[in-house]
Amino acid sequence: MRFDPTARSCVRSILLAAGLVACGARPQSAPAVGVTAAPGAPVVLVGEVTRERVLAEAPGWAERFEEAGRTLDADAVRGWRGTLPGTHVEVVHGTWCGDSKREVARWWRALDLLASEGAVPFTFRETAVDRAKRDPAGHTAAFDVRYVPTFIVRRDGAEVGRFVESAPEGLERGLGALLRGERTGVVSARPELAP
Repeated sequence: MRFDPTARSCVRSILLAAGLVACGARPQSAPAVGVTAAPGAPVVLVGEVTRERVLAEAPGWAERFEEAGRTLDADAVRGWRGTLPGTHVEVVHGTWCGDSKREVARWWRALDLLASEGAVPFTFRETAVDRAKRDPAGHTAAFDVRYVPTFIVRRDGAEVGRFVESAPEGLERGLGALLRGERTGVVSARPELAP
């Protein structure tokens, strides 16, 4: 049985009014679903997500995905084939975030290219967070994510670096350097995160 989104909104409003749920929080028993604060507001998905779900439920993402297909630096992505063994990427993004739409769409196009020419040489998980950078299962709590998107590169369980929001060299080159072990630490255009 599906729970009507309008009814969910009404129940949430009642819980908010009663002080049982803090603004921006979700009841712990609620499944990870898309919620909009008001008509026309961005859809906020939280929890582990798939590309298919985001493209189907979050407006504007499909257009960014198409655009990324036209502008992807394919040669730089092919360099991801040199990813060091034991690499895992934690992708943390917000469906409400413009930077996430841009960079995650590029990420998905890069994965498509790698898969079409062989296989993706690393494992990954994608988690959507709310505006407070939280997800219901707490996957991202240990990663100290302050900005989205954040691509956390881990090797043999330890973090070796992260790509945060954007970088002058672009996702394809910046993340590629982390994947190949040519760079460690934070790759970002944000001056406060620069080494």
